[in-house]
This record gives sequence, structure tokens and C-alpha cells, in this order.
Amino acid sequence: DPARHVALQEFLLGPWRLGEHWAARCFDELMALVPSGTTYAAVDGDQWGSRQLLPGRRRVPFIEHEGQFWGAPENGEQAVQALRRQRDRGLQVIVFAPSCAWWLQHYPELGDELRGRHRRLHAGGSLDAYRLL
Repeated sequence: DPARHVALQEFLLGPWRLGEHWAARCFDELMALVPSGTTYAAVDGDQWGSRQLLPGRRRVPFIEHEGQFWGAPENGEQAVQALRRQRDRGLQVIVFAPSCAWWLQHYPELGDELRGRHRRLHAGGSLDAYRLL
């Protein structure tokens, strides 16, 4: 159920165990970057589906259509439009998983939009995250 928040023990030991999933390596980092009560998107190529990764936070897909992950954008302009639309609907933080760090180079307009209009929360290491203003 994508609306429910997963308890830490279930997250770590549940039937869908994390194993080598990217979130297992950076769960503490994610918890620190995304404040409680925040609506966030984790750009991860839908590796995690619509599951809530972080207790006390609401995850939405990026890019979405009718609440479902809609795939990578066709171009940078589409990515920027989706970001603005989702920000206007309440998206507060966007986090790029290591497997999707390429988005910011492949869609330079998206990278420019994030760096120019929003606050970078973290750069380098495991994640790249922005607080949308």
C-alpha cells in the first residue's frame, strides 16, 4: 500500500528485503535530508515502485501521471515542466538515487532549473537532493 509508511524494522527486515538496493546504503542520509512531514520524490527509475521509503514522509513519483510513475521524460523541457507542476502540487524535496544521477546531465534544463531556482541539500556521495522553493 503506497499510502502507508513502513516501520524501520519492516523496512530493513521485511519480506521485500532491501539487499543491495540503493536505499539500504543511504537510508540514514535520506532520513536526514528529508524532514518529517515532507512530500518528496525519489528519482530511482522506479526501482522501488511506489513504496514509501521513509517513515513520516510522503513519497510521490517523479515523473507521474495520475499518481503513477510515468517513466523518464522525453527531454529536458518536459522534465522541467513536470518538476514545476509537481512543486505547485506540493512536492518539497527531490532526491536523485545513485542509479539516476545521470538525469542531471542528460536533461541539462532540469539540472539548470534545480541549481538556479532551488536549494541544493546535498551533493556528491550517495545522493543529490534539492529543496524546492
